[in-house]
Amino acid sequence: MTLAAPHPDHPISLESPATIAVIGAGPIGLEAALYGRFLGYEVTVFDRGPVAANVQQWQHLPLLTPFHDLHSRLGRYAITTQNPQHEFPGPEDCISGQQWRQSYLLPLAETDLLAASLRSQHRVVAVSRCHYPKHHPATGPRRWQDGFLVTWEDEQGMPHSDTFDFVLDASGTFQHPQGWGPGGGPALGQDALVAQAQRDARLAAALHTVAPDFTREPTAWHDARVLLIGDSLIAAHTALEWRRQVKAGQLCWLLPQNIQSPQTFPVVPADPLPARHRLLTAANELIDQQRLESLAQAIAERAESTAAQRLQVLGNANLTSITWDPERGLFHAQLLQWTEVDWEAAPDDFEEPDDEAVACDFDHVIIAVGHRVDEALTQELQVPRCPHSECMLGLLPELQQADAGPAGGDRFRLKLADPQSQLTPEGRLFVLGAKSFGRQPNYFHRVGLQQVRDAFRWIVGRHNLDLEESIAIR
Repeated sequence: MTLAAPHPDHPISLESPATIAVIGAGPIGLEAALYGRFLGYEVTVFDRGPVAANVQQWQHLPLLTPFHDLHSRLGRYAITTQNPQHEFPGPEDCISGQQWRQSYLLPLAETDLLAASLRSQHRVVAVSRCHYPKHHPATGPRRWQDGFLVTWEDEQGMPHSDTFDFVLDASGTFQHPQGWGPGGGPALGQDALVAQAQRDARLAAALHTVAPDFTREPTAWHDARVLLIGDSLIAAHTALEWRRQVKAGQLCWLLPQNIQSPQTFPVVPADPLPARHRLLTAANELIDQQRLESLAQAIAERAESTAAQRLQVLGNANLTSITWDPERGLFHAQLLQWTEVDWEAAPDDFEEPDDEAVACDFDHVIIAVGHRVDEALTQELQVPRCPHSECMLGLLPELQQADAGPAGGDRFRLKLADPQSQLTPEGRLFVLGAKSFGRQPNYFHRVGLQQVRDAFRWIVGRHNLDLEESIAIR
């Protein structure tokens, strides 16, 4: 059954005080919960950790988006109503993750509207329908009218469950990095290394699954040999910061794609975000200046002293295996580089070049490979995703249209036009924020705010509902 637009009589909408479970107390989870509370719904927000815990992990990083696109007018109103003297960053300020968390996210969570709804340190284990499993033939209104059963564990690990009318999944992807090895799969030894780091403080200090703050312990990086893996914007920022902050040592940056192009990181035409333009331009210049043709060349340079700063960039390169030597306090890594072949242009007798493999030791390893979707929470629900990017299938046409536009796929300019993009076959289940984008790059908070608005248009049954515009906000 296809619904042309939200309206009060369709089988998805329910009047307050219907119950809503929000999974994730990050930026979009808080905004969604606030929207629901303003409309009079009974909202419960679950999070496996404290409020905005993921932001806290990368709080030293600068945000590319100005503050006016990092908060809602509704959130500002909630905070200033409770504390008229609260100081916000300037609307055009490009702040850090710490400033975002301290000046907006935590004060928002502490407002009377949200504080009683929060269930921090409560890990959601599963979400299912109360009566119909995923494969049950019930569809359309028959399925939509069924409630959701949310199962979670409290701070002591005790299991609980309760039923809800709606579920908003804003759990994100940050807790689920892609594999470190070839093709996005795991490198041999990866899982064992992560488990070992929980018991070995020295290893934990040398293995970085979040971009490190080089200013925190500068002596730890002096004369160190560092391996950086990934082609994310975080990887680009990390390489540039290492060059700026660390005066002696070696950094080997492995990118899984060909870097012969003038723009490894495509620069957005007429970029509306100056900070992003600077980052992408600087990263491309760094790659162009420091790229090496082969692992053999990198190994030859490693034999030289680390007393001077040396940065090596290698394309079509991967980590295949990694172990930790506790006695020496070093990582032993197997690296691999492959040659990309244009098979359409290759002659019939062409022989594919062998991959080049080497073994290296490193003092630090930084993982910046990006993140993926964990579907375990909703594995008993019908949540269609693009098999290529893992973005929500309903959102895919919007993203493809943005890709074809003059902005060149810039998600910052994305304006959601189709309310159907928020729907799933489950009706009252909405996936919001970074998780809805899957592995698609360039998710921005302002897009998540549009998703929150559109989800509540369906929940309430009003196609023109927009609290940001309709409520008088100081």
